[in-house]
Amino acid sequence: MVKPGIETYSEEEQWRSRHQGSDRPFAIGGTKAEQQQRGRDAAQREGVEHIIKNLDGTVHKSDP
Repeated sequence: MVKPGIETYSEEEQWRSRHQGSDRPFAIGGTKAEQQQRGRDAAQREGVEHIIKNLDGTVHKSDP
């Protein structure tokens, strides 16, 4: 079974990171760059993909 990746996204004017498929973020706040780093660190620790979304929800970038 494949582990869900990490996604960094914006909601309610705050940048957040969560496991894909989860409704609850594990990190909230800071700049987009700061939240990207939190998401990237979590993805590397867990050995999963990190997906970064734009403000409109489209995929900006994917870090394997």
